[in-house]
Amino acid sequence: MKRPRENPSQILFDAIESGNIPKTLEAIALGVNVNNPYPLEMLSDPVSLIPPPFLIRLPVLDIYGNPYLNKMIDIDLSSTPKDPEYYVIRYPIHLALYKQDLVMIELLFQYGSNTFQIDEATGCLLAHLIGYGHHVIEQNALDFLNMKNTLRGQPAIVKLNTISLSSNKMC
Repeated sequence: MKRPRENPSQILFDAIESGNIPKTLEAIALGVNVNNPYPLEMLSDPVSLIPPPFLIRLPVLDIYGNPYLNKMIDIDLSSTPKDPEYYVIRYPIHLALYKQDLVMIELLFQYGSNTFQIDEATGCLLAHLIGYGHHVIEQNALDFLNMKNTLRGQPAIVKLNTISLSSNKMC
């Protein structure tokens, strides 16, 4: 009896989740595109890229500039995208970064992974999404990625606290 064919994207996702290099190679052999994002429905517990709120607490002042006692105002300086459900880890290279699996990152690069592609759902470069979600990525994994990007002639990925607005989309 023939075994039902598994989805190569699901095989790749499971392989990166578990750090299974042979399964990753199997998914690649089945023709998975290492630059395709995972569908949102494939993610059972998505990791959000939206940073925690960045609040500044300021005193409330009267008309003379004197602070009222025990009166404070919190100002949120963080930016929240319009469609936050898309600002999650959805790309194989991003998932490998999150898992801090440097061998998996190297393997994905060997098979064409690219951090300077545009994410169709957000309109952002994947590199910007990685920088925006830097709070969920360990520094050593980000340093490794930046070293690899530099060797490929690409700029380093910088940590971002906001993603600027451009044509009604965040990015």
